[in-house]
Amino acid sequence: GREEASLKASLQASALTTLKAEAVFSQDASRSATQQGAVLGLEHKLNDQVRAEVAVRWSQRDGANTTASTATGSADNPPLQGVSLLAKLATSLPGLPRSSLFAELEQDLADSALHALSVGGEHRLEGGGKLYARHELASTLGSRFELNPSAPRQATVLGVNTDIAPDSNLFSEYRLRNALDGRAAEAALGLRQRWRLGAGWQANASFERVHRLQGASTASPASNESTALASGLQYTGSPDLKASARLELRRSQTGDTHLASSGLAYKISSEWTALAKALWSVANVTNVSNAADRVERSWQAGLAYRQLDANRVNVLLRLEERYESGITNTPTTNTPITDAANTPTSPLPAHQRHLVLLSGHGHIELQPGTQLSARLAAKRVLDRSGSLGSQEDAQLLGLRWTHDLSAQWDVGIQAHLWLDRRSRQQGLGLEFGYQLLKNLWLSAGYNVLGFSDRELAGPEPTQAGIYLRLRFKFDEALF
Repeated sequence: GREEASLKASLQASALTTLKAEAVFSQDASRSATQQGAVLGLEHKLNDQVRAEVAVRWSQRDGANTTASTATGSADNPPLQGVSLLAKLATSLPGLPRSSLFAELEQDLADSALHALSVGGEHRLEGGGKLYARHELASTLGSRFELNPSAPRQATVLGVNTDIAPDSNLFSEYRLRNALDGRAAEAALGLRQRWRLGAGWQANASFERVHRLQGASTASPASNESTALASGLQYTGSPDLKASARLELRRSQTGDTHLASSGLAYKISSEWTALAKALWSVANVTNVSNAADRVERSWQAGLAYRQLDANRVNVLLRLEERYESGITNTPTTNTPITDAANTPTSPLPAHQRHLVLLSGHGHIELQPGTQLSARLAAKRVLDRSGSLGSQEDAQLLGLRWTHDLSAQWDVGIQAHLWLDRRSRQQGLGLEFGYQLLKNLWLSAGYNVLGFSDRELAGPEPTQAGIYLRLRFKFDEALF
């Protein structure tokens, strides 16, 4: 299972020019792998048919390689981060206003070996939906928000996405990777359905089938074939109570995965809200050597306060527990893996990790245009691999001061102190932000001092060096 979030915004700067911004965030259920990115670009209409776009794209991936098998539990990949420049040219076809073609070139600014060239087109259907095609001619940039310098590839996608009823959506795709040697071709078919049950209740379900057409190997005859079912239930009938639950099942040649999640928000009073979320995931692995079943579960409980009258103070208190078990990356010294003939004698030792995290977040407006934010967090991690175990206790104190220089620009200073029983580290940085749209800022900063602890720091950029971040301020009135 994964947690996904995305945001798109555009601003009509003139009759011919549009400013565009996009941000995405993705992490797996265990939070061992995180991917995030942002794009800021300008689109200009050259004439009634042709549009040109230039953009800057930032992306970062931490933790496990998203393209690796989750059954192995691999989390020993270094963080990847990069900034690239993108140029795109799109045109509608004469006499076919619903059809368009495009060509897109992207180049990493730090590494000339990282680049992507794509061509494609789409045709919008009259009843809603579209036909689309895309081919990446020579890509070493991975996906749209993923750097992958070790995996040059060719990729082609042909598909249709259409609404067959007001609450029903059907999609079908033909996917071909490394097209020059025909190594991986597959077809995907899916259906999404929603039912409005009344009284604030809503149910949804989805089905997806991926079938491998060619490129199977004797070692993994159908590693890409899978069938997935998902169902969900949501309640929004009360102004004081919102709840949701979802169950996902996926069966493939390499194993079965089961994911269940739920969420709850209850408005205690006009200023206080209770929040809760739970997640449970199990992966039963088959046909994979040196792999074991993987179990992940987590829950969060929080209490949020927002000052109603003056709207100057916001506070969030949160308690979180996470547990995961599976296979470790590295064998322990007291567990034999191979004999003298290098023959496997036992599986890798089981890995267990238990985290408890308590945090408090506060924000206060000191005066109009000047804000102060604080974060206080503490965690305990129990880690066991085979017969070896360890315990980690760490704390974090963070402060951020922000001041509006004008209606569009602001400046911020952030400072952090991280410590455990053996050491302490500091973080110190300066950033400038620009308001792209109402309540939407793009900020660039530099940390003179820094450290890395994704669990305690959360979304705050604490590593030393240059960083970009996109901020969006909203409340329940947005939805």
